[in-house]
Amino acid sequence: MNYLENQGEEDLLSALNFIYLILANNLKDGIDQKELKKSCINIKVISKKISTLENDVYLKALRYEIEEIVSLINVLKMEHDGLNEINKLRDNNKTARIHMLERALVSVIQDINSKKIKDKGD
Repeated sequence: MNYLENQGEEDLLSALNFIYLILANNLKDGIDQKELKKSCINIKVISKKISTLENDVYLKALRYEIEEIVSLINVLKMEHDGLNEINKLRDNNKTARIHMLERALVSVIQDINSKKIKDKGD
């Protein structure tokens, strides 16, 4: 079993959940900026590994959804500016991209959790 099929899946799920909880709960203060940056980087690294490794069939199927998350993280400048851009958008009632990211996160989180439940049943 390779990294992506084992620990990579857990690392990805953890990073996705961390970012989703921040967005869904509209958190502005008290966020561990280092953990936020680490989560963004983990998602990007795993996305790149999915693109280059052909043998992880499951995560490869989620490739485009994960790439969309990476793209939105970049647009929202989360890795470098933390929540600054998100807070500015929220203050100006321009939350469409934030909602797009939330939906993309939920979709991938649900897919991975469904797979984990199925794997436990096998």
